[in-house]
Order: sequence, then C-alpha cells, then structure tokens
Amino acid sequence: MSQAVGPVRPARAEERAVLGELLAGLLAHHGDHPRYAAAAAGGTPASLLADYLGHPDGQVFVAERDGQPVGLISVALARRPAFFAESLRGHVEHLYVAPEARRGGLGRELVEAAFGWLRLAGATRVELEVARDNPEGQAFWKALGFGPVTDVLERPL
Repeated sequence: MSQAVGPVRPARAEERAVLGELLAGLLAHHGDHPRYAAAAAGGTPASLLADYLGHPDGQVFVAERDGQPVGLISVALARRPAFFAESLRGHVEHLYVAPEARRGGLGRELVEAAFGWLRLAGATRVELEVARDNPEGQAFWKALGFGPVTDVLERPL
C-alpha cells in the first residue's frame, strides 16, 4: 500500500538511522515535553520508528530535497473491537520537517501521502495529538481541517 506524492515516498528500513536523526530534531523541538522525554529515555530516536517500518499497520513517509531526507511522517492504523462504531482509524504519531526545508509545502505533502495510505487501508478518520504549547503545530493542523474533539487530561504517577 505504498503511495508517494512529489518528493515524498515511503521510507525504507535501511534508512532508520537517518530518519532517527530527523526524529531527534522533533524531540529537540519539543524540549522538555514529558511525553517526548520519556520516549527518548526508552531508546534512540531511530528505535522509536521500529514499529512503523515494515509493520502492516504502520508506515513512515520521507520527504526529500536534493536527494536528502528533510522530513518524515509516521502513521499507524488503530484497530478496535467490532462492537465500536468505528473499528479502524488512522493516527499520526510523528511529523517533522527540518527548519531549513519548511514553508515549502513538504509538511502538507507528507500528510497527503500518509492520508492516502490510511484511506487505502480502510481508515475513514485520522487523529493526532498536538501539544498546547506548540502554536506552529496547532496552526498547521488546523489549516488542514483538524479541530478538537476531546480534551486529553493527564498527570504523572
């Protein structure tokens, strides 16, 4: 179910290290956000992508500029038991475009490639989480038609 748009293509397993470097940029962008700090402590940024590369319910797309990866998006299918009205939905886990490659449409192209893959898989809805203290991310996703559905409340244990 691979689908590519423009300079965007499905990632390859052998690219895990370079994609990990991009993901490290995302982790650094979020600084002290507790979710990312916990994820980073659990392994290398490249290891965070392991569940998406080569898994039938996950996919990573990469954006290139001049033959070099400058952005990535990872998406997954979330399956629920049949008694739920919606048994299959998409979830965006990571989206990152290197600062020097932003404002050129690559983020949007990554999203469209990921959404195309999710549609082919049978998902009819996609969800994601954006930190409240990430105004640039909030504006990006809202411009693509996303809006709040529920508040996710959390606290450390």
